[in-house]
Amino acid sequence: MKRKLSQIEKKALSREENLEDEFIKNKIASLDKYKKEVISQSEPSESFKNAALSEDYLLLIKRKLQTHFEIPIYLKDKKDLSVIVEIEVSSDGSIKRVIYLKKSKDPVFNKAVERCLLASNPLPVAGPFKLKVEFKGEGALKFN
Repeated sequence: MKRKLSQIEKKALSREENLEDEFIKNKIASLDKYKKEVISQSEPSESFKNAALSEDYLLLIKRKLQTHFEIPIYLKDKKDLSVIVEIEVSSDGSIKRVIYLKKSKDPVFNKAVERCLLASNPLPVAGPFKLKVEFKGEGALKFN
């Protein structure tokens, strides 16, 4: 019974991940289409184009990270947990390097952040970039 339940849970998680990946691919395609339309029309200022795309891509990245950020239930009530990382991402979305700017005192929480980053690789991107992300015990993510 437990084995069967475990198999059903794995299938459900696999379907959720496939739906999430499909959503991200569709969103990237629509952003690329938008980018081409904006460039083909009268040229808006470069900062406007980058700001519009950056916000959308940040939301996609946040969504993907939050999907994979799982911490033990007993840590969710701790408000003082925080890890800040700088992520260097290549143009294909793969995470090239992770630098821990601040680690939590709880090694289980630090490991949860590490698992999240591994599971979220590759990230949806518009090109190579660096990003600072703060992971909190409440499960919240904050971009710096």
